[in-house]
Amino acid sequence: MKLFAKHFSAICLLAYLAGCAANVPSEKLTLTQAEFSDLNNWEQDDHEAARKAFRNSCSKPSNNNAEIEISRDTWRKICHTSEENIPAKEFFEQNFTPYSISNGTKTDGLFTGYYIPILQGSEHRTKRFTYPVYAQPRTSTFPSREQIDTGALNGKNLELVWVDDKIMLFFMHIQGSGFVQLQNGETIRLSFAGKNNFPYVPIGKILVKNGELAKENVSLTTIRNWLREHPAQADELMWQNPSYVFFKHDRVKTHVVGAQGVPLTAKRSLAVDAKYLPYGLPVFLETSLPAGDSCCETEFNHLMIAQDTGGAIRGVIRGDIFFGTGEAAEKLAGNMQGRGKFFALVPKDVTP
Repeated sequence: MKLFAKHFSAICLLAYLAGCAANVPSEKLTLTQAEFSDLNNWEQDDHEAARKAFRNSCSKPSNNNAEIEISRDTWRKICHTSEENIPAKEFFEQNFTPYSISNGTKTDGLFTGYYIPILQGSEHRTKRFTYPVYAQPRTSTFPSREQIDTGALNGKNLELVWVDDKIMLFFMHIQGSGFVQLQNGETIRLSFAGKNNFPYVPIGKILVKNGELAKENVSLTTIRNWLREHPAQADELMWQNPSYVFFKHDRVKTHVVGAQGVPLTAKRSLAVDAKYLPYGLPVFLETSLPAGDSCCETEFNHLMIAQDTGGAIRGVIRGDIFFGTGEAAEKLAGNMQGRGKFFALVPKDVTP
């Protein structure tokens, strides 16, 4: 899915579910030259995985008017070098200089995650598959979520596919894209087509206000569990978010596309504030993944590529990790809210 170019955001789940502020005061990007030895886990990282993600960006070199300015000629030169038969670690060390990123006062910030959901569905309505995924109506005025759920679009032949889980469909609306696995084994990809122009209301914030969830415990998982445990109240709560997303069949079925217009790579693609960092820029991230069912937080120190952005991703030290698709990615993305820092790898012939 084109997480920003085609729609409102590359969703920071916690921001939109819990109502975290998406707008932050303008900050100052400050870069301090560092050494590769300053990067935690640099020697042990999988540099080849990062180079493969970087090569995806080479198909669409872009500066996107970021504060770090890199010319197309510089991108072309480095991209050509990336194809040479040299070790990936050597490629990055020979062509880039690491810089510690700060906003002028601090070097740590918030890092969250996003993913692409997979739903079960059918091309025809059945006893099991009763919840429609709609194409965008051709009209200038749109009904609300409640009106749509109660039949406002019936008979207009807008159904693209039917799914069996209205709660996961709600979260696919928030993500703006998803996969639907049909009963014949085929998987179709749905991407953002438009929305009904109603304001987005985060239901996590409502649950906190009503005393149903503690603010520090708001996540995709806890909200979804609440909806499943309160079926009689689930519709009413979801209807309090009147915003509704429409979809279209995506001819690209095998990968997810970010704001740069290139395929995203799980745990290697990072959504950043495009005001500060250009697409395609290698960024070394140091943060922690959320604790698992039986253990503790795990360090996440990896070379990422800035390939996406989003409405909730605002600020110099702010990032959203793309975790991929499926249940494991959902669990990570839904609970990811780690503090951390990162380093920009700037081409050697660029003086930031």
